[in-house]
Amino acid sequence: MRVYSRYSQLKDSACFYARELGIDDTRKVKIHILRLPHKHPKAGFCEFSETSRREFTIYVKLDEEREITLAHEMVHVRQVLARQGIDEIEAEKIGQKIAEKRLTMTLF
Repeated sequence: MRVYSRYSQLKDSACFYARELGIDDTRKVKIHILRLPHKHPKAGFCEFSETSRREFTIYVKLDEEREITLAHEMVHVRQVLARQGIDEIEAEKIGQKIAEKRLTMTLF
């Protein structure tokens, strides 16, 4: 898995979330993380190709909730790779849990 972003903190966090979700060793997967424009109504979203399901673009609003948003979108990456279908309830629950773990680790 390759993660690309001009924001090193988000790139590091995405790698952490991939490890936590067990998808860090998935081959030929590319994830691009970009800033979501401030006026966008959502905190973030994930785009992917229905045909390949190997290249993802995650848009994240760079606000105080960015870690939770990124973790949530990384759960969607796992869901797509596993061909589970998008489950918002699972993404909220797991995303919150792994974001809290990441934030707790980075505070000290």
